[in-house]
Amino acid sequence: MTIALGFTCQDGIVLGADTQLTATGSHKGYACKLFSHGSHLVPPSWLAATTYAGYPAFFDSFNDRFREEMHRWEKDVPITAGVVRDLIESVVKHLGAASKSTEILCAVVFTDGDHRLYKTKGMLVSEVRDSSYIGIGDSSLIRCILPLLTRHGVHGTQQAALIATCLIRSAKMYIDGCGGDTDIWMLSPPGVLAPCSHVPTVEQHIGMIEHFFGEVASGLFLDLEEAEFEDRIDRMCQRLRNERSELKRFFRPVKLSSRR
Repeated sequence: MTIALGFTCQDGIVLGADTQLTATGSHKGYACKLFSHGSHLVPPSWLAATTYAGYPAFFDSFNDRFREEMHRWEKDVPITAGVVRDLIESVVKHLGAASKSTEILCAVVFTDGDHRLYKTKGMLVSEVRDSSYIGIGDSSLIRCILPLLTRHGVHGTQQAALIATCLIRSAKMYIDGCGGDTDIWMLSPPGVLAPCSHVPTVEQHIGMIEHFFGEVASGLFLDLEEAEFEDRIDRMCQRLRNERSELKRFFRPVKLSSRR
């Protein structure tokens, strides 16, 4: 079991995933599930990142072939969004029936400012125009939380990174098979890949917000004095004001070169 998710934003793309690897009926391990791929051209024309839910061996095969094909194609044709989508489709079809066992999110940014996020399911490839998650099926937990956090849209990568951290934290708490650390990457044109720092600290802040929400929510069903209930509301509102200011301090990107 894995949770991996992606957001398409005005200024780039956010990918996130937990780090727990579970061998059914056997053991657990931990590893980063985000991988980067870069252009060999000078100057580079694209930067990509992939994540997955399913079998690591299949994903390694996909990653290797995807990287090789991107480097081969860029020698002859300009790498565009259409080329990337066609290439992903050709790779999953080449891998055949094994593609049914693993879902993949592939983000790519271009030096001309374009950026796209693609999702594979079996041998089908679709473009993600807002957000998508893989690995946990049709999770009622995520279907409940995601619309609450994105009610007014997701406009920037910093906002998406905070939401992604919240969603993955919830999955790790309540969905069997999700766990370990949380990795969040932001990709921005013309080719900046920024791993988000301070994720554990942000998770602690989200936990505090949940605590104060819970105090007010539980108070709705308790026979409290009006003054005590109002005090809970006041403390929650003050905490939300403080947390809003605190959260803005996090996830400032630092440029990172392609790792793989």
